[in-house]
Amino acid sequence: MDVVAAIDLSRVTVRRIRINFFWAIIYNMIGIPLAAGILLPVGAIMPPWVASAAMAMSSVSVVLSSLMLKRYTKPQNRPGYLKKISKKLTGVIANKVDYKFVSIETTV
Repeated sequence: MDVVAAIDLSRVTVRRIRINFFWAIIYNMIGIPLAAGILLPVGAIMPPWVASAAMAMSSVSVVLSSLMLKRYTKPQNRPGYLKKISKKLTGVIANKVDYKFVSIETTV
């Protein structure tokens, strides 16, 4: 794997992690109050088997979402991507490298 593909794969992976994190937060914001009994005053209770099934579905959804990374294709197989990434990398490298020449004066 070349450097461009490794950088692109890391970007895609981090994006997938963020997507999984977002959905986990939404899922827990809804699921935890339901499991805690927020609907108990209106007579709706969640049986333990439903709570365990919901927890299992949360894990399954994260795994299925992560499996989408198997569909990853290297950048060279995508038209126009190498030009786009090379401009970004050139800008990043130019911004990160800062050559400072310091002149040292000595006095005797």
